Amino acid sequence: MADSKTIVNKALSYVGTFDGGNNNVIFNTDYYGTAVSGAAYPWCCAFVWDIFRMCGASGLFYDGQKTAYCPTVLNWGRQKGLTVGKNEGKNGDLVLFDWNGDGIADHIGFIISKNADGSYLTVEGNTSDSNYSNGGYVLRRTRYISQIIGIVRPKYDSSESKKSDGEAVKKTVPDVYYQVYTDKSGWLPAVKNREDYAGVDGEKIKGLRIYVKDADFVLSTHQLKGGEIDKVTLSSGSHKFRYRVRVLGSKSYLSYMENTKDTGGSTDTYAGIVGKPIDRIEICCVG
Repeated sequence: MADSKTIVNKALSYVGTFDGGNNNVIFNTDYYGTAVSGAAYPWCCAFVWDIFRMCGASGLFYDGQKTAYCPTVLNWGRQKGLTVGKNEGKNGDLVLFDWNGDGIADHIGFIISKNADGSYLTVEGNTSDSNYSNGGYVLRRTRYISQIIGIVRPKYDSSESKKSDGEAVKKTVPDVYYQVYTDKSGWLPAVKNREDYAGVDGEKIKGLRIYVKDADFVLSTHQLKGGEIDKVTLSSGSHKFRYRVRVLGSKSYLSYMENTKDTGGSTDTYAGIVGKPIDRIEICCVG
């Protein structure tokens, strides 16, 4: 079975995915076996199901069965003894939300990490600033204890953390694979490290996916009203990433940015200029 970092990193690789406003999205296609669209197909739970499937770990979610209904997931977690306290969430836990306090789970996502103020950083499918449960995007969110109805902890494989006594842990610099989305070209082929750039000259980038094997990281993007990305931030507690972007209409890139491992992997800097869409991005891991 997969470990929690593998699952969360796979979910994060889809950040920026948009369903076109009609629930027509890859996670629904995988879940239903055919393309679907319309109000009858909200997909926050299908997103969670599909991430486990993609990682070859379907058995970790609802005992390998299918459900797109959040209350069913919470009830399963309770019956199996997989729930933990609302203050005890950690990477890879399934977090379920009750927006109106009626005791029914409305939405689901993955916990990335717990923040210093007790809130959680999450990655969720079918959400947005204006509609938490049916917003159409895969996004990172900050959620609070008061919004949570339950947390379910799948039985992840923890064997990767077990090392024999005295065994040195050799750190490797992983490859970074990333791809971008534009209205004209759709999702472009993935790029590896700095072997090329991701983007098309003159086309505004509206989506960004990143995959890094066996590395924890958080990708944050800011989107303008039209969906165009103008700011990109990468953070990690285990590796140092270097990245830069080019503003639409410019002939040169902006300066490189790096996350800072020594301060917990966070960074206050971002690549981009507020309000200015970008058309190119380069990313690599340097340590």
